[in-house]
Amino acid sequence: LVNQYTKPKHLGLFIHDNLIFGSVDKDSSIRILNYIHNIDPNSYQYIATVNSDDFSYAELNKQFAFNAKEKVRIELTKDKPLFYKSFNAKKVEME
Repeated sequence: LVNQYTKPKHLGLFIHDNLIFGSVDKDSSIRILNYIHNIDPNSYQYIATVNSDDFSYAELNKQFAFNAKEKVRIELTKDKPLFYKSFNAKKVEME
C-alpha cells in the first residue's frame, strides 16, 4: 500500500470504491482484503465499498481471514439510502 518513500507523505487513509474490485476476480479481491486485514490497524484506515451481489457474507465468510460482517460499518440499500435520501438519476437530453 505504501513503501518507505511514500509512507512519510501519506495520510494513512485508503479508499477503494466497488469499481476497483469490479474488474478483479473474487479470489483476488478476497486475497487483497485478507492482506490488508493483517496490516497493523493502527497505521492506517481502510474503507472499501462493495456490492453485496459480488460479496455474499454467507458464501464468502469462510474464505476471509476475519469476520467480514463485523467490519461493516454501514449497509446501504434502496430502502436504506445514504443520508436517508434517494437520488434518482435523470437522463439529460443534449441539444
